Amino acid sequence: PSVAAVVLDRSESMEIGDRAAAAQKAYEAVKAKLAEDPSLEVRMLESDPNDDGTHLYSALEGLMADVPRDRIAGAILITDGQVHDLPDNPNADGVIGPVHGLVVGDPDRGDRRVELVEAPSFGIVGEMANLIVRVDDPDGGEIDLNVSVNGGIPQRVRVKAGEATPLPIEIERRGENVIVVEAPAGRQELTMANNRTAASLAGVRDRLRVLLVTGKPNQAGRTWRDLLKSDPSVDLVHFTILRPPYKSDQASVDELALIAFPTEELFEDNLKEFDLIIFDQYERRGVITQSYLANMARYVSEGGALLIAAGEDFSGPASLARSPLASVLPAAPTGVIRTGEFVPALTEAGKRHAVTAPLEGLKWGGWMRYIEATAEAGDTVMSGPDGKPLLILDRVEKGRVGMLMSDQIWLWARGYEGGGPFAELIRRVVHWLMKEPELEERRLKLSAEGDMAHVELRSLLDSAPPLQIETPEGTMIEPTWTETGPGVFTAEAPIDQLGLY
Repeated sequence: PSVAAVVLDRSESMEIGDRAAAAQKAYEAVKAKLAEDPSLEVRMLESDPNDDGTHLYSALEGLMADVPRDRIAGAILITDGQVHDLPDNPNADGVIGPVHGLVVGDPDRGDRRVELVEAPSFGIVGEMANLIVRVDDPDGGEIDLNVSVNGGIPQRVRVKAGEATPLPIEIERRGENVIVVEAPAGRQELTMANNRTAASLAGVRDRLRVLLVTGKPNQAGRTWRDLLKSDPSVDLVHFTILRPPYKSDQASVDELALIAFPTEELFEDNLKEFDLIIFDQYERRGVITQSYLANMARYVSEGGALLIAAGEDFSGPASLARSPLASVLPAAPTGVIRTGEFVPALTEAGKRHAVTAPLEGLKWGGWMRYIEATAEAGDTVMSGPDGKPLLILDRVEKGRVGMLMSDQIWLWARGYEGGGPFAELIRRVVHWLMKEPELEERRLKLSAEGDMAHVELRSLLDSAPPLQIETPEGTMIEPTWTETGPGVFTAEAPIDQLGLY
């Protein structure tokens, strides 16, 4: 007998409206009708709902693979018309036919759809990248889109239906930047799942501009400089203050090798050009005025990064903690300077924080001086004598601040008593200050692998709050967390819909 095939489309698009029910009804009717013909062998197949797209012809070829071409009576595809693997030339040798399409759905019903026409794979941090989107709408006209970056407040952009429109997006950070474009419901809608689309752009830094101000020549200052200069991605500007402006000198000016400290140029004209400012054992000596320090506090609040490497002077009357910069500092000195060997240690928060957690378990050498301080904000990730705060990391509005309450880290670089992870610690602190996503201490990440969604939460807490994932259809699923490490929780959930989760 001749062989006929019936293939039922079970792809994602068939779940829209009443298509699935109509298709099932047609499937049963066709099956019953063909069964009335005794000269036909009827083969039935439902396509894989987990396929990426609608691949009905491939399913048909598999179903009829053992049937000689002269015995094929034909095939019926029950679908919504969106088939992604039809042959380019239906008349070519070996193509199964004839093939009839039984199309379900209302041909007159429209649908609004957002399509990402073009998106770059990466962009420079701080610069603009162009996404090109198009909104298809049977009613035409202008449509207001909501565009959000990394879960921030959506910005409204008006576009014309049917036209490819460029959307300039600022790359906010290094690493993954997720852009979501969403259109409101139109007058005609088959589904809301295609009213949203998303793109992931990798942010890369061109160069990292760092200003290092050393209050006086010291062992640690050289160590800071050597480390930063060894990184080819860092543009370092380093000033060491050798004498204050009020100090007199008997030598004539033309015999001096020193230059005047360019305070106005650095702290007023070009301050925002620096990604990070480091004060190494700096004390107020009349070089940087109070107004410039207030400028720097604003710089931090508006998104800048500051690192304080405290020395003995931080406990004195000329301390930066007694200046306008104190408003952004997470710790205040007690006035006590402790001398004598101690071994830095991770706090409980430090064992969970992405900056310091990988350093746990390493043997560290001792330091000889600690500038006692009280932590008033932020996260204390390393401790000194008697558990006192040694390394504090804090977020200040849009910016970030780090404070190291000792001038002895150079001992690690020199290998004293075996040394310690000096370069790795400073590198990780600097990149956290630069808002490196992989070093965020509070981070929720959702990724897809095959037909599973993988969720990872990094937290400083002992337990994770309940997890909810919104599906493209707007329903909620609630996977259970599993703790996989200190402050690290993971969960999985099946993906069975196309669209944005």
